[in-house]
Amino acid sequence: MPSVPVESSRSLPRWTPAVALAAVCSLILPKLTEFGIWDPWEIEAADLGRNIAEGKDVLIQSIGPWLVGQGFRGLGVDEWTGRLPIALCGLLMAALCYALVAHFAGRRAGVYAVIIAGSSPLFIFNAR
Repeated sequence: MPSVPVESSRSLPRWTPAVALAAVCSLILPKLTEFGIWDPWEIEAADLGRNIAEGKDVLIQSIGPWLVGQGFRGLGVDEWTGRLPIALCGLLMAALCYALVAHFAGRRAGVYAVIIAGSSPLFIFNAR
């Protein structure tokens, strides 16, 4: 059985992964301040984060409230400061997605993976 030629990743410009990550960034970061904290699950995380930022002993069951608390501690208590660390973790996950897929399937596949994963509604919802 003849082998299928694989397109070389060398034809892909070096800046292409950065552009893909910037596109994901442009989908996530601008809308952080569009709405207030109203959803019950987000209010609970914000309350826990505020208590963490104030130095109170809090039993947390996930990393989300801790991230919110770090945002509040570093930038003050506001909607966008609580959401920013989680959005940055989403961008970090997109970069990790690129690194893993590029390692196993090539840079072009890594760029496609970032664009597909980073533009999916569930990813955007969770990163915001």
